[in-house]
Amino acid sequence: MSEAAAPRPRWLRYAWFIRNPPPLTPRQWQVLGLVSVAALFDQYDRALFALALPRIQLSLGIGEADVGWLGSIVRLGALPAFFATVAADRIGRRRVLLATIIGYTVCTAATAVAPDAQTFVVFQFLAHIFTAAESMLAVVVIAEELDASVRGWGIGAMFAIQSCGVGLAALLFPLFDALGLTWRALFAVGVLPLALVAYWRRVLPETERFTAAQAAGLTQTPALAPIVALARAYPARFAAVGAVAFIFSGGGAAADFLGPKYLQDAHGWSPAEVAVLYVLGGALAIDYAYLLNPPEFLIPQRGPSGGVDDFRFNAVIVEEFSKFGPATPGVSLQNDIVGPYFASGCARRNST
Repeated sequence: MSEAAAPRPRWLRYAWFIRNPPPLTPRQWQVLGLVSVAALFDQYDRALFALALPRIQLSLGIGEADVGWLGSIVRLGALPAFFATVAADRIGRRRVLLATIIGYTVCTAATAVAPDAQTFVVFQFLAHIFTAAESMLAVVVIAEELDASVRGWGIGAMFAIQSCGVGLAALLFPLFDALGLTWRALFAVGVLPLALVAYWRRVLPETERFTAAQAAGLTQTPALAPIVALARAYPARFAAVGAVAFIFSGGGAAADFLGPKYLQDAHGWSPAEVAVLYVLGGALAIDYAYLLNPPEFLIPQRGPSGGVDDFRFNAVIVEEFSKFGPATPGVSLQNDIVGPYFASGCARRNST
């Protein structure tokens, strides 16, 4: 580290689920906190559409036959988000990250006043571009700012805090419903990050790695060069990991989007009951790594990723879930293939 380790920041006491924090510098704690808060609101925005879908349908006159199509269009916003990450390689992570925060905030606020289904989908499509780009850039920023030995912990901590955005949406959903407020009020809450942008602009630094690359003239390389180099270096592994992640994400996206609607429409769950499921399930999910992967089974974090060297815990959980039906083969593929490839399949030179 270039600076002495700092005491743990005050905000960490509110993230009680983040355990065993390593020694970080003041700059690293600041970057981790700022990026994680932005990611939390990003996830809040993403969760709203699924949670409030039955009420959005009723309000905007969306038929059952159109729900899947509209949801798919919104999800396709993740594809153009790739170009935002390309821009970040040219003009800097900080500038593009701040632009994505402004973008998803404005689009979420605009969604709150959408007069019809078509306008709603357009604004949500645009919002999804920015939220997907923000998530990717958040990982890049943390990976570049934290030392190799603690990057895995930092990225995991950021995702744990980010997932609290779903919990926030789940808690506000029944509260607003009880107060007689519509789904539009839930989306209006998404404007809050806009009030923090001025502060983020002042205190969020550019990553040291990008600054060094810019000084060395490395930011002018062809936009797709890193991806092409990765695919050429590890063609089989790149294809295998990409295919498994694609299949897993496809199933997960459908469940995330239609799950709350199914519970409310088919089983008559109230918003409060859905909120209890999300909050309790989310709390268990945040603790998953700690419950199933105790320290004695962790792979030493020589590089940017952590993981497990012993898959007995994952195997037991996958078998139990599969027995009772909630898990598909994609869960096992994700746990048993993607992890080992990243943990042991890449060259040692890529672990710095």
